[in-house]
Amino acid sequence: MVLSATAMLASSPIRAQDNRQDDRRDTHPAIAVQVQTSRLARAERLYRSLGEVVSVNKIDITTQRPGTIDQIFFIDSQPVAENAPLVQMDSRAAVADLRNSTAQLHLARQNLSRTQELAAKALVPLVEQQRTTAAAEAAEADFQARTVAVEILTIRAPFSGVITDRKVSAGAYVSPGQPIATLQNLDRVRVRFRVPQRLSREVRIGQTVRVTSNLGDVAVDTTVSRIDPVLDAETRLLSLEAEVDNARDVLRPGSFVRVALVLSVSENAVLVPSEALVQSLTGEYLFVVDGDRVRRATVRVGEKRDGFAEIVAGLPAGAEVVTDGQFKLQDGAAIRIVQGPAQARGPVPPAASAGR
Repeated sequence: MVLSATAMLASSPIRAQDNRQDDRRDTHPAIAVQVQTSRLARAERLYRSLGEVVSVNKIDITTQRPGTIDQIFFIDSQPVAENAPLVQMDSRAAVADLRNSTAQLHLARQNLSRTQELAAKALVPLVEQQRTTAAAEAAEADFQARTVAVEILTIRAPFSGVITDRKVSAGAYVSPGQPIATLQNLDRVRVRFRVPQRLSREVRIGQTVRVTSNLGDVAVDTTVSRIDPVLDAETRLLSLEAEVDNARDVLRPGSFVRVALVLSVSENAVLVPSEALVQSLTGEYLFVVDGDRVRRATVRVGEKRDGFAEIVAGLPAGAEVVTDGQFKLQDGAAIRIVQGPAQARGPVPPAASAGR
């Protein structure tokens, strides 16, 4: 009995201390927080990069024959139609050669006609028939060559587009291959960008590409049209291209654009506001409402975009998470939910995706 009484007396202070701690915890003021509910939505896994805009059709206007420029028909930076004349080279010598060839062709045809009439009467040998026939064919070929020689001295636009970067003036002597100006079509452009080696097996023709121009933040959706078969030996990057219909003149060749390549799509991803996440040395976590208290939940985060984050693991859809006041909390803390502007209108996950 004496030992029992002694033990009870010894344990009484410990129980009293525990009760006092419980009383202090229960009387600790609840922390005011704002909450939102996690929801299911469509999310995209994105790779973001910078891209360069180039024209699909772009050439340097040059001449096939050396000579002097006689006339220039285009105005720099103005559109031109397909087959429109751009430059007229000095064609006087070529036109004279064509006239001579025309006369020779006319004579050869007359000789062939007379020979055929005599051959019908058996008045000329077979050799003479063959000679006049060959002469007529040679004259015909020379006429065609002279005609082409005159035609190519009028340089025409092979496709419709805009003339830029004029380099010469009328009266200048130019050689074959020497640039006169640049012609490019702006109705369809190509966006070139690169992805790292680790993603080389995830890219494929037809993947969605979201292109955003810095000129007014205009976004255009297109698809991958070409993948380089090899990686760059120095950078270990893989080059991709996507063609864009640019009839509205949204993208300008030579400019940089922001590119988002859609690697995969999750139709039922759990999304929470990005501000609900708290960073730590071991990863990211958030606080989940459990009655009038919160519990700390470590989560694995996927893509982030437009103020929302995809929760890959650690949180179900429909859970209430703290979006404001979480830095004052610890696991098991008492809370008091207050209504904020975001909570009043409810969380609205991005309609398109959540990406990083």
